[in-house]
Amino acid sequence: MTSSDPVGTSGFNYKDRWNDGYFPHANADYSSATYILRTPASGNSFNFGAKSLTLTNPTVNTGLFYTGTGSTGVTTFNNLILSGGWIDHRSPNNLANVFQLDGRLTVASSSNIRALDGEINILADVSGAGTLTIHPTNAGRENNRYVRLLSSNNDFTGTILNNSRFELANGANFVVGPVLNPE
Repeated sequence: MTSSDPVGTSGFNYKDRWNDGYFPHANADYSSATYILRTPASGNSFNFGAKSLTLTNPTVNTGLFYTGTGSTGVTTFNNLILSGGWIDHRSPNNLANVFQLDGRLTVASSSNIRALDGEINILADVSGAGTLTIHPTNAGRENNRYVRLLSSNNDFTGTILNNSRFELANGANFVVGPVLNPE
């Protein structure tokens, strides 16, 4: 990306924010760098048409922002790679909006997810060995929004640090390791 998506727009359907000047397309690898990629502000399903998107910036308020509406639309990535980046639910008009993320999610290094303005259902197959931190919202009493891992086809071997609400669905097929003692 060459700049962040302004509120109300999305790099899914605006080509001027990609360094190759095209819409996300097959066989192309993209990175959000230090910018914000917003999903379309719609209740429809969308497919990020590129081979991959890598989220790299560890700074909050960068990375992938879900700005859709409703609870039935699905946002699909062929391979969404978390390499230090953020996934954030940013659909503040209605807390009933659910981010449904499908395709493939690779946790390459320590990265972050936050269900700031609604729940996140990760339907995507999860792989990688990085640390995935589930962050709380900005308001303590609003930390009732879940991040859910729902896929039954995962080979993730990393660590999940849950600082908010996390749910592993029945049949999600993850190996649960030992409880880490911080002492």
